[in-house]
Amino acid sequence: MQVEAETAMNKADIMYFNKLEEGHSSIPVIPAAVTSSDGSEAQMSGWALKVTSNNKRFSEKQVFFLVEKFDEGEDSQRKLSADAVTKIMRESEEFEPDEYLTSTQITVFFFKRGKEKKERGLHCKCSQTRFGYDRGRIMNAKTHML
Repeated sequence: MQVEAETAMNKADIMYFNKLEEGHSSIPVIPAAVTSSDGSEAQMSGWALKVTSNNKRFSEKQVFFLVEKFDEGEDSQRKLSADAVTKIMRESEEFEPDEYLTSTQITVFFFKRGKEKKERGLHCKCSQTRFGYDRGRIMNAKTHML
């Protein structure tokens, strides 16, 4: 008996059936984690990966700087924007790049500072505690760092 000539559709069906039988797929498998050459897990990159942020408190130097700028704005009735304070901080020589604050961090600090002043009625100029920090102690620390 002679085998009939296979049509293109029959060939496609046979090839598809063979691939299903073999279990091979053309769908790529993405590994759960990428390991670097030294055996440790390397971070994967991509737009959908969750970014973890580490929350750390402001240093006394940063707090003193922000309180100083906040009080300057209160005294002069010309308050500085958070972007302006960020620019001043970056141009200042007393801060390292890892100590720079973002304008969002400064905005939140100023908001909380203003809210706390209103709640406590701290409208007087005193050198005691401002926002929970001793200004004299911060000034001494600042002069020792120079």
